Parts: sequence; C-alpha cells; structure tokens
Amino acid sequence: KSRDTTIEPSMITILLPSQFADLASGKRTLQVQASTLGEAFEKLDEIAPMVRSQVFENSGAIRQFVGLFVDGRHLTEIGDGRQPIPTDSKIVIVMSVAGG
Repeated sequence: KSRDTTIEPSMITILLPSQFADLASGKRTLQVQASTLGEAFEKLDEIAPMVRSQVFENSGAIRQFVGLFVDGRHLTEIGDGRQPIPTDSKIVIVMSVAGG
C-alpha cells in the first residue's frame, strides 16, 4: 500500500500593510488555500495581482523595505517557494520605515 505524501492545501491568512489595501480592493486581511509558501503567493496574485510586485523584486528576492513573516518567523527569502506551510498559518507583510 503506497503512502500519499501530497500535502493538502489549508486556509492561510495573509495580513497586508495599510499601504497595500488599495491594491487588494481595500482589504488588509486575505485568505488563500495553499500548501506551500510559493503557492500562497500565487493565490494572492490571483486575488490581488499588484501586491506581489510590491513585495518581491523581479528576481524573486524580497524587496528591501518589506518585512515578511510566517507565524512570527521573519523570512529573508522564500527560495523556490516549495517550503510547506502549516495549517492555519498567518503570513504578515510589513513595510519598514526608512529615514533617519
């Protein structure tokens, strides 16, 4: 009997900074079904297409003044995006304040 190793998608909450609300029809909290971090951002792209370009460079790197947290853990990159994301995870996107 073979074991199915497919990860079932779960509901992921994505919290956007107020600066991105206009890009998501005024919403700051979105929910997507995903089993990996990359899939969560692909789903976000489907419902709020302009957000992804504000979070990531064309190269896929996280933009300089954007903070990305998954369940409170700060990410500095998402690599290939294949990392599984736990059920009911929360992705928080924050904008850093620049200046001095």
